[in-house]
Amino acid sequence: AKIQRSSSEGSEGESSDQPGFLSGLAQRASRLVIRTENLNSGGMNQAEPSPGVLEAGDARGQLLESVAEPWRQLDKWQRCSMVRTDKTEYRLFQEDAESGQAHFVLSAARTTEGSFLISHYEDFPSIPPQDRNPKQYCAMLIPVKLGEYRLYSCSCEGCDRVLGKYTCGNCRLDAPAECRQLLGIISHEKKKIDKTASEAHWMRVTVPGVQQKESPDTTFNSRHVWCVRNETIDQQGQVRKIPNAEKLVLESALPVWNKARGSLSMKFAEGRVKKASAKNFSLLACHQDGARAVLQFGKYKKRTFAMDIREPMSLIQGFGISLSVADWKP
Repeated sequence: AKIQRSSSEGSEGESSDQPGFLSGLAQRASRLVIRTENLNSGGMNQAEPSPGVLEAGDARGQLLESVAEPWRQLDKWQRCSMVRTDKTEYRLFQEDAESGQAHFVLSAARTTEGSFLISHYEDFPSIPPQDRNPKQYCAMLIPVKLGEYRLYSCSCEGCDRVLGKYTCGNCRLDAPAECRQLLGIISHEKKKIDKTASEAHWMRVTVPGVQQKESPDTTFNSRHVWCVRNETIDQQGQVRKIPNAEKLVLESALPVWNKARGSLSMKFAEGRVKKASAKNFSLLACHQDGARAVLQFGKYKKRTFAMDIREPMSLIQGFGISLSVADWKP
């Protein structure tokens, strides 16, 4: 069954959604104009390429820190919107809290094999598949088996930014050569909803844990790096298992039966989700003081979905996890 939003949504704050804002995003994605400009949002400095940039192959194969680093706000949501075109093209826009303006962040193109190529270029999904090359995308969402995806960066935070001299390279045996740093493992299944005869989509996501570190000037969040360079091999030739201390396990909330509405419903913060959809979900992190939503995704209008994150999620993780539900149906 499609999940309705709960009548008690918005309990974490008043909704300030702007219909014109999200409507404009859908129109922008459907009639994309390639241009170059600086986009600044929360310290970001993104640039959309001209046609010549992509033709020359001078593209960002490196995942930018602005989308890779964990969101630092514990209680404040970073609002984003994802626009889908023809079920093969996806574009993520970040909302500037002060100006309310939309800034392009990431795009994704779905391949015939079911993988998603994620790029820093807004026009990347429009490029014919035969003309794409690895320099034009920065991350990949790969279906490993039925109901399981893995999110990889095509660069590595540890090797490229810290260690420098040597890199983890492209030596993963179970993924394309471009896949280097593992950013998340996503598993889907269906679960029975308590006190009903219905089932709902459910997911478990395992991402690298975040730890606090200190520098002379500040305290910052640092994510454990999962790459083949630190996946040491034991005497039997087996890659080490990721220690539980390095993992953060997230689970999606199941909808509940709303007697007043006569349907299943789920709560979303700040009234962001407006339409019923089987793809709507809220991803929770469990703490000693209870579960806390760190990613919410839901339909706002036709082809447009709200995607919001908060600490410790990053934009690339939120985007990848949200792309994985593309095939969820009632």
